[in-house]
Amino acid sequence: MNKLWIVVCFLLILPACKGDLIRDVQAPVATQLQENSQATGIPSSQGVDENAELSFIDFDKLSKQALRLTTTTGPDYSSDDLETMSQEDWRKDYTEVVKRYAEKNLFSEIAFINSLDGFYNPRYVLVGNDNGLVYRVQLVKHYNYGGIWTVRDHAEINEANSATQYEIIEYAIIDIEEAEEPISSWAQEIITKDKAAEEYFIGDSSKTYILLTSDPGESIEVMEIKAADSSISIQYANTIVDEEMYGRQPYVLIQFDSPAMDIIIRKYASRTTKDIRPFMP
Repeated sequence: MNKLWIVVCFLLILPACKGDLIRDVQAPVATQLQENSQATGIPSSQGVDENAELSFIDFDKLSKQALRLTTTTGPDYSSDDLETMSQEDWRKDYTEVVKRYAEKNLFSEIAFINSLDGFYNPRYVLVGNDNGLVYRVQLVKHYNYGGIWTVRDHAEINEANSATQYEIIEYAIIDIEEAEEPISSWAQEIITKDKAAEEYFIGDSSKTYILLTSDPGESIEVMEIKAADSSISIQYANTIVDEEMYGRQPYVLIQFDSPAMDIIIRKYASRTTKDIRPFMP
């Protein structure tokens, strides 16, 4: 009877002790990750929870830093090297190429691999470890060697290896009713034609306007806007939409608070957006 009572008491006490044990073990882990992230410039989570196991990583910020790197290091492959590599099927998977390259040349333990949006060939990939080190790895795909990927170069992401930050141009997407003359009349004339167009207007010495319009039944979807040092870059696509369900954005008027010397507009292929689910009241 005494033995049974001891077992019951032990089972009642164990959950509470287990919770304290988990907190004691996990809290230092979160603290260590937070300290590492602060030392290397990788953002930690906002108010790390005592039971958190991973810090928050701001990939948007890292991506911008990755594009400012000035010094890189990389291998140089001969045609014979590429011919030999083309016999290895794993080289057709760029994530596997990055993983093996990082483990051999950067660090043994990889925490994450993240591909940068908007880059396909060459492709930029971020790879990091738990100690806060992050590298940008650039890869190229060789279609003439069976579609294999090879690493062109790598560079550590840090401020010492980054170019000076560009002067950012402020911008806003506005309705035509918000635009002043002669901008509103200029934009209205183009919109009334109801067809796809890419137009820009440099009004006074302080502003630039870019107008994107779509064909009937399509909607303008802006994907990315970059504006810095008198250079403007816009990426967008026309989406074919079910207007009754999603509505439509027939134009986008963008106001930049600076004159532009260089304007680049890239349009991606149109995409169809429709809901194929059965109607649900």
